[in-house]
Amino acid sequence: MRFQLSCYLILAAFSVTFADQSSDERLQRVLTSFLGENADQVSVIPITTGLTNTNFLIETNAQRFFLKLGSEHNDLLGICMKHEWEWNSLAASHNLAPQSCYYSPVEGAMVTTFLSTNGQKVDLRDRDTLDTMCQLVRK
Repeated sequence: MRFQLSCYLILAAFSVTFADQSSDERLQRVLTSFLGENADQVSVIPITTGLTNTNFLIETNAQRFFLKLGSEHNDLLGICMKHEWEWNSLAASHNLAPQSCYYSPVEGAMVTTFLSTNGQKVDLRDRDTLDTMCQLVRK
């Protein structure tokens, strides 16, 4: 177990470094493909909490989006963005996840609507939070 965790941490650190080196070009290609001629009229704010992905908040005049640029090493960690896109789209169709907006398998990019917690931290390990989520899913 300790060996697996160490390998995971090393791969995660390498993935973040690798993604940072090429993310500017990928980011511009994804924004252009997703937003078209409006790609230059957005605010791009890095979200630094991802271990293996490079994430951004994209703000337009009218909407906010969450952009995930996957690492080239996701497959080594068993991460499949295609499946994540499909599962998110299914959950979104039942109002259980943010709306799926854009997916590029070539760029390893996924865009959903951005869900804000209005500055409140959401702890998914908290028993009350999980109970509330389960109640919402049952409805």
